[in-house]
Amino acid sequence: MNTVTYTISLLPENAQKIDAINKIILGATYSEEAPTKSPAKKPVETATEAASTTSSKKSSATVSTITLANVKTAVKAAKATYDETFVNGVVTSLGIDLKDTLGRTVSAVPADKYEEFLELLEAGPQASEADLAGGADDDWEEDEAEEVAEVTPDAVKLALKAYGAEHGRDEAKAIMTKYKVVALSKVADLAPAKLAAMMAELV
Repeated sequence: MNTVTYTISLLPENAQKIDAINKIILGATYSEEAPTKSPAKKPVETATEAASTTSSKKSSATVSTITLANVKTAVKAAKATYDETFVNGVVTSLGIDLKDTLGRTVSAVPADKYEEFLELLEAGPQASEADLAGGADDDWEEDEAEEVAEVTPDAVKLALKAYGAEHGRDEAKAIMTKYKVVALSKVADLAPAKLAAMMAELV
């Protein structure tokens, strides 16, 4: 095949010649810009889908912020303030069966009921205790009964004085008022369970 080779200087005055030769070799469309692709459009999220996603995120956030450790701490405080009967009643009101120990019972509470469980514990006993299932008021485990027996009125008095010295007399009086104790001399009138509960808050 015969070929012909031309050499043209790349100068402004040769631009028309170069353009003419390119059109002959590459075709008239060689100078046209290649078509650009339109960016893919994201699917439009419907209002229902958006609401569902938002609700799911809120639900996950609620469950994740309350841990079993938080629940156990709340149970311990409620048991000290009231008694185990109250805690058992809250558990059964959520449709959860009681286990052989309070610790196992609390562990059986599903995570999606943590928020409701804590709200009921914070609310305290309602008007009718008969609506709450559980053991008798003196249904303590042996180790807890021994712990209560060790808390004496004198020990609580000393703890109150130490608490007042560290946190202030007003804070100590607030705890006394909570347990309806008007003076240190009245601490001895409290039941063993109340003495133990007050001691738990002071130490």
